[in-house]
Amino acid sequence: MIALLLAMNVHAADPIEPAQLFLQANTDHEAGRHAAAAEGYQTLIDAGLASAPIHLNLGNALLRDEQLGEAIASYRAGLALNPRHADLTANLAYCRMQVADAVTPPGADPLQRTLLFWHHGLGRQEIRLAAGVCSVLFWLALAARRLRPGREWLTALCWGLGLPLVALVGSAVARAGWPTTVGVVLEPEISVYTSTTTDAVVRFKLHEGVESEVVEVRGEWAHIALSDGKRGWVERAGLAEIPR
Repeated sequence: MIALLLAMNVHAADPIEPAQLFLQANTDHEAGRHAAAAEGYQTLIDAGLASAPIHLNLGNALLRDEQLGEAIASYRAGLALNPRHADLTANLAYCRMQVADAVTPPGADPLQRTLLFWHHGLGRQEIRLAAGVCSVLFWLALAARRLRPGREWLTALCWGLGLPLVALVGSAVARAGWPTTVGVVLEPEISVYTSTTTDAVVRFKLHEGVESEVVEVRGEWAHIALSDGKRGWVERAGLAEIPR
């Protein structure tokens, strides 16, 4: 939290005065002015100061303001930055129990999460940072190996750095080239259609807080897929789209 406030102070000259806005949002939240607090946290996120703690605070304010879908979207956005954040994980699990529809949220199966632990256990920024650090160390080790041939520990070090480097770069490329987006229902109820028009047949309805995978986007419509195999088109206005 100290690092967060220091980062805000760097932008103290900005018109929105992030540090003051953050403190005011906290004050509003503690005083029960949850809508005002949520607006303050969202302003910070829109200004490029998104972080797991701010998304946690925003989700808490939205939840207390009885905006279940928005709260789930905020918690998911925070976990995309830090998948290991315990409070975000716990609060998201609590919110999911309040959702009317018994729909399993989209996500990797346990085996995949175990085999690709770095891909699912690190946030987008963390993967890029780890890949950068690993790359620098790998090239330094390779240069040292060329300058001092015959030292097997340098060869082992190159392999030890090269393998995780390939894994991290692969994860970064996969996330950039084939991004996965989760859609969270924000309205009390939305209709899922067979095509991109409200004149189409309604396949089924979903309620606030349901999470699905966004398969395709066409203008104001999103094609979603549920974990049970159901698919259809929904109006994007009733959906929060969170990169995973």
